[in-house]
Parts: sequence; structure tokens; C-alpha cells
Amino acid sequence: MIFKADQKINWRFLAQGIGASLSGFVTNYLLVKQVSRGIGHAPFSEFSYILYGVVVGGKGWTQVLTDHPGAGEGAEIYRLALAHFRAHPFDLVQGMIRMWSEYLPGHYFHAYHFIEFGKSNILTRHIHSLIYLLLVAGLVWCVINIKKGQGLLMIAAFTGYFASIPFTPSIDGGLRVYAATVAILFILPAAGIFWLLGLFQSLLRRRWAIQFHRDNSIPDRGYSTRLVGNLQVLFALLLAALAVVGPIIIKSTARQPSISKIDCLPAQEDVYFRYNPGSSISIVDRDADSGPSRSGLAALATIQSEIGKMELKGDADAFSAGQTILTTYNLVDKQFLLVTLPTSLVPAQQSIVSACGRWTPDKTARQFGLFHVDNVRVSPVAE
Repeated sequence: MIFKADQKINWRFLAQGIGASLSGFVTNYLLVKQVSRGIGHAPFSEFSYILYGVVVGGKGWTQVLTDHPGAGEGAEIYRLALAHFRAHPFDLVQGMIRMWSEYLPGHYFHAYHFIEFGKSNILTRHIHSLIYLLLVAGLVWCVINIKKGQGLLMIAAFTGYFASIPFTPSIDGGLRVYAATVAILFILPAAGIFWLLGLFQSLLRRRWAIQFHRDNSIPDRGYSTRLVGNLQVLFALLLAALAVVGPIIIKSTARQPSISKIDCLPAQEDVYFRYNPGSSISIVDRDADSGPSRSGLAALATIQSEIGKMELKGDADAFSAGQTILTTYNLVDKQFLLVTLPTSLVPAQQSIVSACGRWTPDKTARQFGLFHVDNVRVSPVAE
């Protein structure tokens, strides 16, 4: 397109690329309106939490739950973010700078935090420093070769990657939010190694007249290259079609399970949800590092520590040993549920659960559908 040595822009290909990118957003919007109930009636409504956190100074995605308890996800939070920006525009600059700084060395969730070498913090820090130096070297190589296709392409990719950091902040979701673009973090250091080795070879040639054999010829693999390219395009189209058609088919063919109405006490409310074995976490009163670890178990100390940092901290006492946590949705109104119930009440097999209990009184936690179960009636589902 524009990342070629001759610097000629193929306008047709550029238009096709922009169209392909926009089609993804449009298709996602139409699909969400077709198969979901929608929250706040705005596309990408969950992003509203992140945007608000950046706009108010980089305080994290949960800040809106503190500033405006009960604010609706999506359109309402977008309006609150816009109102704050109009009143305090420089808070956005402060928030972006903070999000960028959190992704740089010296902070917990910096770019290469996921690279560790056992328990040797000193070795890990030295390796991190080396990788950052190689990344800088790679950027220098790209600038030197900006008139060539590879250099310009890598600079464009890194610019887009770096510009997106404030709106996909590591302080909100950890490094998992960069999983789709993590390749750039390895391509640039690799380019730096390539450039530095080239400089070293040039030094050896000039100083000691050492010659290196380089074969720059590229074998002609026109047919096989075109075949692989066509197969990649075909696979991408099939995957995209499946991602769009699949949810529609599932929604149109799904059957509402039969629900057995449960009689609750006057002070209780009823919810109905499906339970699948292995989809819950049971809280146990033991140290996280003692004894054999088992899937589906969490130490009380770990849960209490994490809950204390989250928007559920108002209900921290409910997450105690002997309780089980699971996420599901209410079969009646299709709303999201975060359920706590005594572990002794957890079904042993796939079931439809009719439960009596109470919603959390905490407004912030209520946003996440937190419901405390007191008693249940279980209807096993035939597998």
C-alpha cells in the first residue's frame, strides 16, 4: 500500500483496507444489536468505564462506580465522560500520561513484565533492561530505514500500538489486554539485533578486513506463495463468517429450559440459573501456598485480598470460607449474575438452579449482579 520502497500509494488497496477495517466495526455493531439485549444502547459499551477512568485523570475503570454509583454502562457513562472533559480538559492529558508511564520500566505492569527468570529479580531486571535497549535500537533502525517499506511499516505499527495504550491501560486489565499486539514487542528488539549485528560486521570488515558471505537472492516460490496466501484469505473469510453466523444460529435454535418456580420468604427474592460443574470457585480456609492446589479452590486470604481492591469490597464479608462463587445469568430476565452460595448447596451435576436469597445492598456491587443465595432447589439436566 504505502509501505513500499517506491513510496507510491495504491489508492485502491488503501480504500479496500479501510473498508475491511470499518466492516469489522459495523458487523460487530449489527451482531450485538441482533443477539444481545444491549446495555446502555451504545456500541462497545464496556469501553465506557475505561474512557471515563482516563478522562478523569487516569484513575482506573472503576472510578465511575465511585463518582457516579448506579450509572448505566455505555451511553450514560459516555455522557459523564464527555461532561467531565468539557469541564476539565487537561485531566485527559494527565490520564493519558499516567497510563503511558504505567507501561514503561519501573512500574509493575510494564511492557515486558511477563518475562521472568525464576525467582531471580536481579537477573530479570537486567534482561528487561537489555530488551528495552534492543527495542530502542530497533526503533532507530526503523527511522534510518523509514524510506524503505519495512522501516515505515514498523514505525506505523508501533505508533498505533503506543497511541492505544491509554485506552487499553495495563492498570485495568494487566498485560492480557495487549495479547493481540504483543508481536510488535518482539519484532522491534529483533530489528535492533539485526541492526547492531550489521554494525558489528561493518566494523570487522573495516578494521580487520574480515569478509562475510551474504546471499541476498530470494528463491522463486511464486506459485506456493500465492497458494498459501489464498488459503489464508479463505480461512479468514470462513472464520469471520462463523463468528457472525454462529451466534445467530445459536440464538435462533436455543430453547429456554423449563424453570420450576420456587417459593421464597417475603424478605427474599428468587433467581434462576444454569449450573455446570467446574464453573465455580469454592473458598477454603487455608493458606494459598500450603498443601496441594486443586482447580476450583481459592484460599480465603487470597479472595479477601483481591475483593478488598475491587468494586465488590462493600460486600467483602460475604466472601468467606465455605462459600462458592460463580458467574452466570438469570434465566428469567437474562441479566448477568455474580452468585455466592454455601458450598454445601452446590449441585453435583449440570442443573437448573432455583434459588432464594437477596441482592447486595451495596449500589456499586449491585452493578455486577451480586446475589447472595440462602437456599436452592435443584433440577438436574439430562446430558
